[in-house]
Amino acid sequence: MSNDIAIEGFCDPHFNRLKNAFEQNFAGHNSAPPELGAAVAVFAGGKPVASLWAGYADSAKSKPWKEDSAVCVFSCTKAIVALCAHILVDRNQLDYDKPVSQYWPEFAQQEKSAITVRQLMSHQAGLSAIKKPLQPGKVFDWQTITEALAGQHPLWKPGTAHGYHTLAFGHLVGELVQRVSGKSLNQFVQDEITGPLNNRFLMGFDATNTDNIADLAMPSESSSMFDICQQALAADPADFTNFAEPQMLTPPIVNSSTWRGAIMPGAGGHTSAKSLATIYASIISDKPLQGRQLITKQRIAEMTEVQSLGMDKTLAMNTCWGLGMQLPGADIEFEAGRSKTAFGHNGMWGSAGFADPEADISFAYVMNQCNESAGDFRVKSLIHAVYDCI
Repeated sequence: MSNDIAIEGFCDPHFNRLKNAFEQNFAGHNSAPPELGAAVAVFAGGKPVASLWAGYADSAKSKPWKEDSAVCVFSCTKAIVALCAHILVDRNQLDYDKPVSQYWPEFAQQEKSAITVRQLMSHQAGLSAIKKPLQPGKVFDWQTITEALAGQHPLWKPGTAHGYHTLAFGHLVGELVQRVSGKSLNQFVQDEITGPLNNRFLMGFDATNTDNIADLAMPSESSSMFDICQQALAADPADFTNFAEPQMLTPPIVNSSTWRGAIMPGAGGHTSAKSLATIYASIISDKPLQGRQLITKQRIAEMTEVQSLGMDKTLAMNTCWGLGMQLPGADIEFEAGRSKTAFGHNGMWGSAGFADPEADISFAYVMNQCNESAGDFRVKSLIHAVYDCI
């Protein structure tokens, strides 16, 4: 490990293998670059057993990483948006098997009146992308995107196949939450999740105050995404017209005030490892954290039932989905692979969060050094170390 990197935080001695793996990530693995800044947090038995952080929150190494440093966790955000919907189901305000259009009437356009909430939350709705080009910069506007999705014909017959709704998932489920709750998505997350748990999960925040926000760093030249990231260096967010533009998910765009100021619940959440692990721990803990049990055991059981399994029309590989949650058992694992009961969500470039009710653990890892978008060695080594300790 580099001499100028100090591992901070705490780790129960029983989980020393996790600390060792975290240190090794800063030394690097084979030809892959070492960490720039990162954090990992773990709960076991409902109690925190590790919260470790190290490195820097920027490529210039001028800002040290802190325990509460928040960074974009990309698709880890989808699990939080899904959790909002599950809370509403627990309150009998939302029903998985009712048509989406019952709660969002405009959604019934273009032969979508029969699409159910269940299909929407398991990537079966056929709305994985917006076909028509948008006005420049409107990809960051909530109303423009939700109206476009409501007015679009499905790309395949809903319920007959599944395809990852990369960015659309957050707007689709997020708009449903807003219609049912009467609150903005941000307000609902604050009132029902982060506020009671005394933690942070940011979307659409003031990008002028970034003291505790980590910037993403460019991947190495060996990364398959390097060329796309290089192209994005010259891109202006105000010019984007394609909601699925690959450059949108790269450091140059994600570090911009435009991205941070937009509500992008499919990929735009910013949080710390401690906050993300706390949310997962509060889902499965028998003893409510901060006096709050987020959802019932019945809800956990239903949201972790396999809804979609097999070839994904978007990703062209096998995926396995519950209701808004990644599940084990496909080509793209969410890296909790030692347990059939685990659920969670990965984020592009390496971040991850999950809970495992059987092992009674919750885990989160966040970082700012971009590597490959799937199968990241860093998070795998950390998760394997956790399971070796229990």
